[in-house]
Amino acid sequence: MSYSAKAKGSAMFSFVAAGVALALTACSSGSGEEKNSLESAALNNDTARTEEVGNKKAMQPVVEVTIRTVGDEKTGKHYDTDTIEAKAGELLKISLVNEGSEQSMIHNIVFTRAGKSTEVALAGAKVGAPGNYVPDDTLRVLAASPLALPGQTVVLEFQVPKEPGQYDYVCTYPEHYKFMKGVLLVK
Repeated sequence: MSYSAKAKGSAMFSFVAAGVALALTACSSGSGEEKNSLESAALNNDTARTEEVGNKKAMQPVVEVTIRTVGDEKTGKHYDTDTIEAKAGELLKISLVNEGSEQSMIHNIVFTRAGKSTEVALAGAKVGAPGNYVPDDTLRVLAASPLALPGQTVVLEFQVPKEPGQYDYVCTYPEHYKFMKGVLLVK
């Protein structure tokens, strides 16, 4: 190996070593108070997500809500919760538990702008099963879960709108919108 090849290899090794040292220093920087506050935030919240705030990372709590679908064709189908309250901008994790046993009890949960749930459900019926009965409409649809077959649980996680107000949620499986709906109150 020639001298210039050795020098290039040595220079490359020095460059990589300097990069590793810099990365290790950056990871260990920060006051003990910052690290302790992040750790206690994570311990105080069952679930948290890391969020960039300026140049620092902070833990943002995730509010978890379980909604059950109950009833059948004979007894009437509905969500067990007709109102969800949330703070503007927070992360919301919805676990949709489909307690139905009949084959026709397929459900989802779709969050819409206020007063748009019926329009979204009717548009979803036109989209059909390949699109999970949810139209591709970001002006009216805020978030949508996958379909849950009888006995299944599906999870939807999304950021609550930053504007306080009333939003709707609905099951967009054909004809279910008439019975399966609720309100998301954002404060």
